Amino acid sequence: MQTWHEDPVPSHVRWCSKPVAPDSYDDVAALVRLARKARSGVVEFDWVFSEADLRRLQRCVSGWSSGVVGRYRCFDARVLAAIASGLREPDTALLVIESRNSEGRDDQVACTREGDMYHLRGRATFDLVYRYALSPDDEWAKRLGETARRSIADTVGRLGWDRDRLSNPRFRAVVNVMFGNRADYGISSATTSAGPAATVKVPFQGPLSAVDGARSLSWK
Repeated sequence: MQTWHEDPVPSHVRWCSKPVAPDSYDDVAALVRLARKARSGVVEFDWVFSEADLRRLQRCVSGWSSGVVGRYRCFDARVLAAIASGLREPDTALLVIESRNSEGRDDQVACTREGDMYHLRGRATFDLVYRYALSPDDEWAKRLGETARRSIADTVGRLGWDRDRLSNPRFRAVVNVMFGNRADYGISSATTSAGPAATVKVPFQGPLSAVDGARSLSWK
C-alpha cells in the first residue's frame, strides 16, 4: 500500500509491512491494543529539509538523545551519522555512540543533498518514526522550528495516526504502549477519565434497607 503524497514540504512515507492504523479514536482500550501492534511495523520515510532545518534537527537529536537508551539511542545515532555525512562534516561533535546492544538492528538512515535540499531517508519501525513527530508544544519542537517539525509530523498522519489527537491526556496509555511502556505509566486517577459520567438505571424490588451511612443496600 503506497502512501506517497505531494506537499509544499515534499516529505514522504509508506508502510513496508501491513498498515496498522485506527479507524476510530472512541475506544481507548482498542487503540492500546492497536498501538502495541503498530509499534513494530516497518515504514520507509523520506524527510526533506533545507540546510538550516537539517542543522536544527541535528542539534535537537544530539540534545534529546542523551536521555534515551537502547533502540532509540541507536536510531538517534544513525540519524546523526547520516546528517554528518550529508553535510560532509564527519568530525562534528554532534554525534552519538550507538548502544552496545544495537548490533543486528536493521534500521537504516542516509542523507543526501539534491539541489538546495537535503533528503534524510530511512527505514525503521513505526515507533521510532512516531517519536520524531513531536508535539507542537514540546520544547524540542520549538527548537526544531515549524517547517522541519511539520515535515516530520505530517508523515505520521499519512501513516494513519492523528498525532495531535493522541497528545490529549486521555490517550496517554496509547502513547505509553507505543514506546513499550506499561499502559498506566505516569497516569494518575485524574487523567484516566474516559469521558462524562453516564447515568445507568438499575431497578430494585424491595423491601430494602440502607446501612453503613447509606453506602450500600441490603435485601430484606
